Amino acid sequence: MTDILTQIHPHLKTTLEAYRKARRQTDTPPQVAVAGMLKAGKSSLLNALCHPDEPFAVGAVRQTVVVQRQHHGGIDWIDTPGIDTREENDLLETWRGLADTDLFLFVHSLEIGALEKQERQFLDDIRRRLPAVRERLLPVWSQMDQVSGEAERIASALQRSLEKVLGGRTLPPAVVSAKRHQTGRRKNKPLLVEKSGIPDLHARIIDHAAQIATDTRVQRLRALWQKLDEATQEAISERRREFQALSQRRWKRERALRDDLDHFSEQMKARIEYFERQYC
Repeated sequence: MTDILTQIHPHLKTTLEAYRKARRQTDTPPQVAVAGMLKAGKSSLLNALCHPDEPFAVGAVRQTVVVQRQHHGGIDWIDTPGIDTREENDLLETWRGLADTDLFLFVHSLEIGALEKQERQFLDDIRRRLPAVRERLLPVWSQMDQVSGEAERIASALQRSLEKVLGGRTLPPAVVSAKRHQTGRRKNKPLLVEKSGIPDLHARIIDHAAQIATDTRVQRLRALWQKLDEATQEAISERRREFQALSQRRWKRERALRDDLDHFSEQMKARIEYFERQYC
């Protein structure tokens, strides 16, 4: 039955595959992704959160051009290309990385200040494309070491702008410095590590990731099931309309054939009567 319906309805097969994929993901580790502008410090942030492994490439030039995944501490961490890239494939990669995540960190550098146009457009896109986005978006205001005593003021303004674009409150933001964390680790200065904001962010992610993963996946399954049900009903309705159309065409052909036979019978009857009158 499913094979027949997927042949009839073009979207049913895609929805069914997405539902099956979501069912398989219920047993996978929590998926945590980062997204943000080029050079916002996404990879450095992930390395700090995955300390001491530091599995993500960082450098003076752009390093992340495809989605990178690393498993660490019971979580699958996902790095995505910058959202301000001009390469269409890079943007597709970013969306691919975010599509099935349970929690994603939106990273913005405090040194930049206000949200840029590309970021606002990106946030508006995810508001429309990702279900329950505010419940699984954790804003991370990075590079606080670059703004000295202005971090709190800039972070507050950023949060207001973010929530205005998304249409409501998100998870509470984190203000961090991966550089400060790295320096504290290298110089064995626990207080500097603590003031980097990374340990607090890591603890929040660990505390919330599993629950967020469960809630997000249940919501995703429900949404996909609803889409699957709607697509199935539409496919059945479409099949029924096709059957009715075929039945209608068959009825018209049968009616036309009966009319032709009746007309032929009347003609033959008239000819027989004429013949009897003439020759009998």
